[in-house]
Order: sequence, then structure tokens, then C-alpha cells
Amino acid sequence: MYEHSADFEEVPTFEKKKAADKVEIDNDPVDLSTAISQDRKDAVAAAIAAAEAAAQEAANAEAAAGGLVVQKSRQDASITATMTVSHGWTIYEKEVEPDYWWWYIATDMADAILSDGEIFYQYATMIDQSSEYTEDPYTIGCAITKGTADTYTIQAFTHTTDPDTTGNLAYDADPSVVGQTWENQDSTEAELLSDTDWSAGTTHVGDNLAPESTDSLNSNFACYFAREYAKIGRNPNDFNKDFQVTIGARIYADSSATTFDYIPSPAAFTVTLTEPDSFYTARQTGAFSLFASTMAAVAMLFALTF
Repeated sequence: MYEHSADFEEVPTFEKKKAADKVEIDNDPVDLSTAISQDRKDAVAAAIAAAEAAAQEAANAEAAAGGLVVQKSRQDASITATMTVSHGWTIYEKEVEPDYWWWYIATDMADAILSDGEIFYQYATMIDQSSEYTEDPYTIGCAITKGTADTYTIQAFTHTTDPDTTGNLAYDADPSVVGQTWENQDSTEAELLSDTDWSAGTTHVGDNLAPESTDSLNSNFACYFAREYAKIGRNPNDFNKDFQVTIGARIYADSSATTFDYIPSPAAFTVTLTEPDSFYTARQTGAFSLFASTMAAVAMLFALTF
């Protein structure tokens, strides 16, 4: 009689992996002049003034050594933000190890807009454009706290396709968002963390981190998340489909705040969920193995018959 032995179990290690081609989506800058509070705009103006004063002082000191007088003119800067998205596959080698469709959303804006301890919540709402095997719309939210490094919190919402509630997509003006803390928004459609296949953090992102801002007064605030796809039991109808994606962001003073400033959403764009290489290879290998085993069985039956 066969006895099970743990010695023959394949244990996930997640040590060796390969990253599939990533997709980067850049969006046009959005104007924040009517979206953030006057206090935040004043903080940005103060940061700009301080930087200009420091630059002027350095220029004057350098010019004084040469007997010159230099006066630096004041430059008025507009307050904008640029949101970018990147996504791709991280594929692990073992059959028992899931693969991950990773994402990040990053917002490049003046660092002074956010104060330490404030919560920056970025989200992506995805609407399946398929005519068959269509998923319900869903939103993934990812929160970070300024001043606390490498802390990411995930939220996942599955939205009903009932015509009366299709507007309930966790956008900034949605009634399920307005007047709620960020943790309690759209509570009727929020997935339990124990049930969702989305997770936050950089574990499965690999080297695909968001770049630093090229503006000395800006930071590129990024949040990372990924969706798990088991190799065993996958449905090919889940892949090779387009999603209409709307991204946005909100700023909360703390976890108890029920009001927020927001980053206006750029134009919606399309993201294609491709079939990961490991799944495609497994399907091809599986089909060949089935064919080979079938032919072997036929040959054996033929041999026994004659």
C-alpha cells in the first residue's frame, strides 16, 4: 500500500523567477489648483520660495567672489501632478508557485503637498471590455503613509453590474466614498483581505520599481500591488482581454478623516491582460502529453488485440 511521504512534496520557494515584458502607461499632467486645499498650495509655494532663496544665496555668494551682483527672478510654478501606471507578469518556475500580475500606480507631484503621517490613496477601476466571460467591474486601492517607508495597504472591491448601481465604482464623487474614512469606503462591495487574490507590496514586483522624480521639489509617490494566478486550474478565458482603466488618488489627513483632497483622474485608458508564458507553455505541454498518452494507449490496445 502506498504511504504518503512529505519528502516527495514540492514546496514553493519563490527563489527563481523571471519577469515578463512590462507595460508602462504615461498620462498627461493634471492641474491641482482646484483639487487641493489652500494650505497645501501655500506649502508648495513656501517650498518653491525656500528653494529659490537658497539658489539666490548661492548665486550671490559665487558672484561676490568675482565682484558681480546677481539677482535671480522669481518664477511662478503651476501645481500639477503626473500619474503613471506600470504592470507586467512575474513568473515563478515551480508548478506549485503561483504567478503574479503586478502593478504600480505612481503620482509625481510636489513633495510639500503631503505632510508626514498623511495617507495617500491611489486606485484603479477596471471595466472588462470582453463580450464573453466578462468579469464584473472591480477597483483596487493601495494606500501609503508619508514618512513611513515600504508600508502598503490593499483594498479590493467587486462592483455589481446591475444598471442601477454601475456608477458605484469608487470614484472620488461616488456616494460610497464621500463622507467615509478611506478604510470604510464602499463597504458593501469591499472584499475581505482573506478572500481576495490581490496583495500589496513589492514582493512580486522585482526590479520594476517606479523611478524617482526628476524634479528636485517633487516626489514620485508609488504604491505596488499584485494579483495571484495559480498555475494549476487556470481558466484560459481569464486572459487576453482588455480592460478600460480609470485611475485616481485621494489625500486623507489620517485614518479617521472623512474628507479628502484629490488628484483629478487622467483620461481612461486600456490595459490588456495577457496570458502569462508559463500558462501558455503548460497548456501546450499538457495538450501534447494528452495526445501522446492517448496514442500510447491506442497502440497498447492494438498490440493486445493482435
